[in-house]
Parts: sequence; C-alpha cells; structure tokens
Amino acid sequence: MTVRQMTRIAILSSLCVALRLLFGAFPNIKPITAIFLLLIGYLPFWQVVTIASLTMLVTGLYLGFGIWVIWQIVAYTVVLAIWKALTAILFGKKEATLVLQTILSGVMPFIYSLVMALFSSVTYGTSLWPYVINGLSFDVLHAVSTVCFYPILFYILRRFFVYEKNIF
Repeated sequence: MTVRQMTRIAILSSLCVALRLLFGAFPNIKPITAIFLLLIGYLPFWQVVTIASLTMLVTGLYLGFGIWVIWQIVAYTVVLAIWKALTAILFGKKEATLVLQTILSGVMPFIYSLVMALFSSVTYGTSLWPYVINGLSFDVLHAVSTVCFYPILFYILRRFFVYEKNIF
C-alpha cells in the first residue's frame, strides 16, 4: 500500500467518523452509507471496506463497543459487495442516471439491517423476525437519509476525485 492510498483512507475514514458522530443524536440518519456507496465508484473495493471498517471501529470507541461492531463491518462489506455487483450488472461501463442510483441506494440500508438482524438472531439464539420488525422504523430512516444524502454527496465527491486526478 502506498503512502497516497494510506493518506486517502485515513482522511476519508476521519471524515466518515466525524459525520457519524456529528449526526449521532439522530438515530440512523447518517451520511456514511451514501459515502461508502459513492466511494465504490472511485476507489478499489478493499479501500472502501477498509474505510468502512475503520469508521465502525473508531466510532465504536465513542458510541459503544461490542460484538455488534464486527457485525457492522461484515454488514457493510456485504452491502458494498452487493452494490458493486449490482452497479456492474445493471450499468456496465455506462454511468446510470443519478436518480436511478439514488433510488437503488435507498435499498441498501434494508440489506444492511437484514445482515445485522441475522447476526443478532444467531448470536442471541432467537428468531430473525422480531429483529427485522422492531428495526423497521430505523431502517426506513436509514434509507430516507441515504436517499437524501446520496445526490448531495455525489456532486461533492465527484468534484473531489476529478480534482485529485488533475493534481496527481
């Protein structure tokens, strides 16, 4: 890994940590899912997974650390893998319209929640459905916030990566 890659990962992880803590008072209203989904278009998969993992680990120190932090890392890895495959299959090399990307980004928080509920039910030896049903209101908030943040962050990150390519 080069110094440039490590610096990029550190800066983007710090940004995600700051944004997650900034929106900490609002349950599941956070821009980091949208950021992770957008980064997949610009960075290699392993770098985005590293950014997501560092974000979850560092914010876990502030917001509470437990086994669920590992579940969050795995859940984001699954979501990012599905997003990468979905965008490759649906759009190929053509860029999808921002509206379609935004709509699809609203589905990803439900997949994240399903993975989290699956891990919770297996760990605690209970049924999956109570976790899914109880978390539905939070999932809707997560999806709405992702849909709201996605187009805004699309233009910000696009400019950042175009600017970065011109410099280096």
